[in-house]
Parts: sequence; C-alpha cells; structure tokens
Amino acid sequence: MRAGRRTEQQFRNRERILAAAQEEFTQVGYREAKVNSIASRAALTRGAIYSNFPSKRALGLTVAARAMRVNRPPVSGAASREEVVVSVAQARLARLPTGQHGDASRVEQLRSDLYAEIRQDPDLRDACAALLQLGAIIFARALERLDTDDPIDRAVRVASAVLTVLHSADSLSASAPGFIDPFTVVATCKALASTDFDDRWSPPHESIVPATQTIDRAWEPPSALTDLVTDAPVQWESEGIVAILGLRQAAGIEQALRAAPDGHRLFVVLVSDEPAERIPLARFVLSEVMGALRHSVPTAVLARLSLVLDPEAAIARSAGLRATTDDTHVALEIKNGRMTRFSEGPAACHAIAVGQGAMNPQRASAN
Repeated sequence: MRAGRRTEQQFRNRERILAAAQEEFTQVGYREAKVNSIASRAALTRGAIYSNFPSKRALGLTVAARAMRVNRPPVSGAASREEVVVSVAQARLARLPTGQHGDASRVEQLRSDLYAEIRQDPDLRDACAALLQLGAIIFARALERLDTDDPIDRAVRVASAVLTVLHSADSLSASAPGFIDPFTVVATCKALASTDFDDRWSPPHESIVPATQTIDRAWEPPSALTDLVTDAPVQWESEGIVAILGLRQAAGIEQALRAAPDGHRLFVVLVSDEPAERIPLARFVLSEVMGALRHSVPTAVLARLSLVLDPEAAIARSAGLRATTDDTHVALEIKNGRMTRFSEGPAACHAIAVGQGAMNPQRASAN
C-alpha cells in the first residue's frame, strides 16, 4: 500500500473508531463501555483500537473534546470585559443539560466520568491543574487587553475565579442538573469580572533566569497541526518567540506574555513524555476554554498568540530537542525564519522575552 493511501486508511480507521466510541459511550455510558464492543461497532480489531489510542481513557478524552466544541461564529466587534465574561459563561452553559436525558446530559456525564478518572491519577491531576492555569492565563490576557480606558495590571485571578465557577456548574450539571440556575451563574461571573483581587505579576528572580545562547539555524516546523486559538492549521511566521513547554510547565508562558514587547508573535507548543495519554488530556481541558474564548473575544484581542499541541514532538525536533518531558521549558527567538536565540530552564520564556542572560556560543553549537 502506498504511503498516501496508508495515511488515508489510518485516518478513516481513526474516524470510525471515534464514531463507534461516541455511540458506545452514549448508549451504555463511559464506565460500562468496553473496548471490544467499540471495535465491533467500528468493524475493526481490538488491536486497531489500541494502535490509535493507548487506553479507553485517551479515547474518551478525544471523544469528549470533540463533543464540547462550541459552534458559534467568531466575534469581530468591540467588547468590554464584562461582556466577554458573560459571553464565555453563556457559551459554557449553553451545552449543559436541562434535564436527565438527551445528548447534552450524556456529554456532561462523559465529562464528569473522565474528570473522576483524572482525579485518581496524581500525574494526570497535576497536568490538568497546569492546563487549567494556562487556560486562565490566556483568558486573562484577553481581559487585560479590553477596556483600555480602564486598564488592569493582571486578570489571572479574575479568569481563574470565573473558570472555577463554570467548572463547578459543569460538574453539578451531571450529578444534579436541576440545581443549576444559569442566570445566577452568569450573574456571578459578571460580578467577578469587575472584582478587584489586587492581582500583581512578580517576574522570576534573576537567580533562576537561565542564560540565552546565540544560534543560527533554519526554523522549519511542521504545519499540519491545529492552532487551538483559531481552530485552524497553525500559521507559522518568520519572527517571534516559540515556547516549548511540558504540560506541568504550561503556566510558564505568562513569563513571555508579560516580558515580550507589545504585539510580539508568540507560539506556545505543548509537549509530554507520555503524549498518547496526556496530549488528549490537554486537548480535552483546553478545547472547551479556547472554544468559549474564540467565540466570545474579538478576533484582534487573541491575535499574535498561537497554542499548538505537539503529540509526536515534531516541532520540538525542529527546534533541536532530542527529548521532551512534562517538565520541558525551552524558548526560542525566531528572526527572518531562523532560530537566533535559545534558552532552557525554569524561566527560559522570561530569558528570551527580555533578552537576559549571558551568551554561550559553546552550548549553542552543541544544540
């Protein structure tokens, strides 16, 4: 079989598996679903399932991420912080069940069951917390760029509080759908939008900021990956900052957001040492946050920021990394289509964004 036909067949098989899994989860629930039954529904072997997904959990996370996508047109006009927060809340609440039956109820039950599994795995729990923080940071960046006549220093606590309320509503909708009052939830989120949490950003201490190394290599990343900000293939540019972060280091992107010059292009690339299990987790957690933002925030507000999952570490290899883990923290400066500076360590994003650190050509040549 030719490579092109093999790739096409693999894609078709994966789609059949996802359709069969969604049918299985809908009819019998996630907890009772069996891989053998999913394989039978898809007219494939059990081995074909596991060649695409390492576990039922990874399959469930992928199905849930698809099911939770928000189908609303992007916003193009102006908006205030309160309007954006209300829109995000309404987008999230719109998919919650209004009774005990129906597709919405089944999606929320699947979501609830998956979070229950995540809570039982300390590594997944830590990764989930970091991913939620990343979502809050991106949400906060949008809020901070609105209402420029009433600027705020940092809105991460506001964004975190709003997402906490919405996450709680999501959870309760599965176990006690009649308890949720959408009007009250929206009103609570709207009030949080103008709450003063005395939120301040503290840059990394200079003692932990790593050196930057001068390099000169072509920047040729793969393009066949989705940008979660736009829900379209990522559009790489010839200049900007590329942050390659393990899932536990995802919140490190705030360093670059705070220190980089205004309007600087920023690409966030998430990697893991167990991508088959944890990249579906990242897609599950981030898709609902980014979907709500994408259809609530004016397009220009989220411009010049891209968020990309790198399940096969293809982007990391393009940057010269030999291995990636959930604790990877690497940042690159890109100029004229070439990598010009490199930094690695707990504050690498800060080092590249502000140009701190001594140059180390010997380390650069080794990479």
